[in-house]
Amino acid sequence: MPLRLDHVVIAVSEWERSHAFYRDVLSAEVVPLGPGRFAYAFGDQRLNVHGPGTDAGDLVASDPVKPGNSDLCLEWPGPAEQAVEHLRGHGVAIEAGPVERPGARGRGTSVYFRDPDGTLLELISYAQGDRQDELAAGSANARARAEVESARATGGQEAAERRAQVARRERLLEERLALLEALPNGGILGVAGHEEDP
Repeated sequence: MPLRLDHVVIAVSEWERSHAFYRDVLSAEVVPLGPGRFAYAFGDQRLNVHGPGTDAGDLVASDPVKPGNSDLCLEWPGPAEQAVEHLRGHGVAIEAGPVERPGARGRGTSVYFRDPDGTLLELISYAQGDRQDELAAGSANARARAEVESARATGGQEAAERRAQVARRERLLEERLALLEALPNGGILGVAGHEEDP
């Protein structure tokens, strides 16, 4: 039976600032879990958040998560360029990207940035447009280069074939002229079936 990721834990240093960032920038639903406990929900997956006043009890990692020491990737539903525009529209600095990266669903295009505490966040796009645009651009460039090379080669080849054809015709004409000159009565009129008038 395949497993699915249900939630992971992050830590923040200031509730309101973090709620605003995850809600406004990443469209998370801020879910209260009890006194001093929240989650940021992304559909049926979520980030459980430890912050000021959180009592997580004894069931925490041996080295509990701290603000700014996480590294998370979320899937962006559209092209990576739209993610960049979205982040910039919210005043979020881009650390890297768009760059091609491996993700859970294969190769994607990622953009990196940080939350207010310094946690590294990544938005990865598997949108067909990203890969198709890259492939199309690469393909179009490759096709254009191939066409130019082919035209050069073909143009050169066609010109060489034309020169060879002209040379063959010239040799054939010279051979025929030589045969005509060897005929009686100056050749040409005799060949044409005309006789000279007396």
